[in-house]
Amino acid sequence: MFASFKNERGEVLPKPHSYIKDGEGDNFAFAITMKPNYGLQISDPFQALEHLTFKEGLPLTLRKFSRIAGESGFKMSAEPSQLSVDKAGEYRRVVYKTVGMATYGDFHKFVRALYNEKMPCAFKKITMVPVKDEQIRVTAEALFTVKE
Repeated sequence: MFASFKNERGEVLPKPHSYIKDGEGDNFAFAITMKPNYGLQISDPFQALEHLTFKEGLPLTLRKFSRIAGESGFKMSAEPSQLSVDKAGEYRRVVYKTVGMATYGDFHKFVRALYNEKMPCAFKKITMVPVKDEQIRVTAEALFTVKE
């Protein structure tokens, strides 16, 4: 997983934000904090504003989000739960929390599938905690923007 992070566009933050240390027994404890290098890419064919739906279409968008998660191998433990709603001009920003299990590769596949399906959402925060072998528990806050 650490090697995969290094291959992504971004910067792995130094100690104390990222570390690997001895854990209990023969195990290790670690934290990896990454600052992604995102920015506007003019050559990118997907412009999210072109794919925004009205607020009435949000339930359909959430079902599509959940379907893509399942198809990608990200097994959500429950449907996304709403954390907040913020009105910004002609738009509404709605944040949902989702929790589930996956491998890092499957979660990466999920994020790529959201992009390929032109899903107008973004992640505000993603926390990954190792569970066993390659499995990680993922807690994510997904931001959906809809038109009023």
